[in-house]
Amino acid sequence: MSAAWQTASAVLLSLSGGGAVVLFLSSWLGKLWANRLMRIESAKHDERLRELEAKLKQQVSDFEMRLKTELDLKFDVTRQKIEVYRRITSPILDLVVEAHHSQAMTGETLLAFERERLDGTAQLAMLAPADVFDEYNALIDYLWDVTESKRPWNFQEFRDKGLVFLSMVRKDIGLHSDSVRYTGER
Repeated sequence: MSAAWQTASAVLLSLSGGGAVVLFLSSWLGKLWANRLMRIESAKHDERLRELEAKLKQQVSDFEMRLKTELDLKFDVTRQKIEVYRRITSPILDLVVEAHHSQAMTGETLLAFERERLDGTAQLAMLAPADVFDEYNALIDYLWDVTESKRPWNFQEFRDKGLVFLSMVRKDIGLHSDSVRYTGER
């Protein structure tokens, strides 16, 4: 029996030594494959990350370009509107000042006013929103009614119509959202 135990123990010892070698080698090989797979996956991930970063940079660049174009256009349109608003208010003020100081208007004065008004109205129709255009026309209609003696001149009424028009202009060009009004006593 002792020979059987010796043989059994020799077999077990040789198997466990070989088992230890196999276990060591399989562990080492597993780590090697895992590291290799990790490097491959990491490289794929890094490449995908670079692609996404490049795509995002391009999208940001495109967006900045579109935004700049839109802002430039808005700036140009606002500048044009301001120029038109200045041009259309100047003849009105000139007409009122002349009427106030001379107490009468000549046909030449009215003809010059009408030329400037028609030109300004056409430009206003192209650039201004409908509410600004409507208030401008209400002011002009009032002035024509006065010059044609259809209604009496009332400076307060003229001023109120003018301020409503100017309030619409301010809103249109984005300066202020409130309405201007005269709070004096004249």
